[in-house]
Amino acid sequence: MRLTLQLKPHVAESLDRVVRAEWNEEPDDWLRSAVLVNPMLARARQLRDGDVGAQQTQGDDIESVRRERDALRGALEAERAVRKRDRERQAGSHAGVRNARAAMARLSQSRAGYRNLALRVEAALLDAPPRADFRGIETRLRQALAASGFRLPAGRGP
Repeated sequence: MRLTLQLKPHVAESLDRVVRAEWNEEPDDWLRSAVLVNPMLARARQLRDGDVGAQQTQGDDIESVRRERDALRGALEAERAVRKRDRERQAGSHAGVRNARAAMARLSQSRAGYRNLALRVEAALLDAPPRADFRGIETRLRQALAASGFRLPAGRGP
């Protein structure tokens, strides 16, 4: 049987370092395969011969992998929960900003409506066409009301 492995560059570099350290030689395909295959064959021999220690080691290895997997799963679930809370908090912030912008637009429209209404009231009191200038509208409206015999109460401030 022939097994062909295509190694990624970083894996091949790591394998070459092992060959240089263990065998004290420059790596070639035969040495690389020996470094990979020899531990696998030794493990297979242990399992085939019924070495109880090898089987126990395998069971311990499986159990340790399970514990590690469970720990990683727990950490991943905790991270997902944190990210979900972050997304919800960010969505809430975005909703708040959208609501504030909508309120600003509504207030701006309301203000424009009341300013236009004030211009039309002034025009009606003076029996003249509405002016396009909003400056001093409160003073002009007060004067127009006073000329018609009405008094505009004082405002609470700016």
